[in-house]
Amino acid sequence: MTIDFEKLKNYTPKYIGLGEARHAVVTIPFIKRADGGWDILFEVRSETVMQPGDVCLPGGRQEKGESWEETALREAKEELLLSDGQLTLLGPADIMMPGNVMIHTMMGILTGYRGGFDPEEVAETFTVPLEFFLENDPDRYTVTRHVEMPPDFPFDKIHGGKRYGWKVFNEETLFYYYGERTIWGLTAKIMYWFSRMMKDYVLN
Repeated sequence: MTIDFEKLKNYTPKYIGLGEARHAVVTIPFIKRADGGWDILFEVRSETVMQPGDVCLPGGRQEKGESWEETALREAKEELLLSDGQLTLLGPADIMMPGNVMIHTMMGILTGYRGGFDPEEVAETFTVPLEFFLENDPDRYTVTRHVEMPPDFPFDKIHGGKRYGWKVFNEETLFYYYGERTIWGLTAKIMYWFSRMMKDYVLN
């Protein structure tokens, strides 16, 4: 066997498992207030979709052949009943990968929104001033995830068998409270990192 080590030296690393990941896109929509400030629009998920009642941002799964921008515009139009041109995308924010889902975040300016939404997906919409996220830190809770093995797992093939020292996974879960609204989980984490980006790169 002949190995071309020069080619190995020039290999570009790939993320293992990225090809199996599902991709989704959410949008952080800015709405300008009458006083010149900015609000962020949120949705409450309807009872007919996964995680009913949770607060989320407009978005959904990326379809084959779509760019991030195309997914963001399609999902926002479907969920908020928007017309062409109402949502102007500014560009991407940070990317999150919980489990095997890669969530791409887009930022956009929403104009002329009258409060409409598709009731099959959205129960209601509401806005939160951008300042709220810039001025308030979320509450933090540590969730511990334990390993659960299938019944046919080959314990006899590993050192220690059933007493193997499996790692316990700790995950930080964030909560924002705005009046009677609770923004938590992935949406809270997206807004936390978005607010950090705003303070570090835009407002300083």
